[in-house]
Amino acid sequence: MKTETTALWGGGILIVCGLVWLVGAVCGWRWLLEGSRNVFGIAWIAETFGSGLARWLVGIVGLVVAAVGIVWIATSAGMD
Repeated sequence: MKTETTALWGGGILIVCGLVWLVGAVCGWRWLLEGSRNVFGIAWIAETFGSGLARWLVGIVGLVVAAVGIVWIATSAGMD
């Protein structure tokens, strides 16, 4: 029972984080693309290749993170 609850919370947190990134990318939230200007940071990608590509990348990463959360919950449901 405790493992299922932990997996549910862990998967839920991943889903929420992924959806926040996805919504932020679609809505163009500037704080998503801000941050350190180090090489391979999202701010560096936005400055070098444009904010459009950076938003696409953040959206794709958000989808992947949400999908991992869904798979995590789905696979832990069968752990009886």
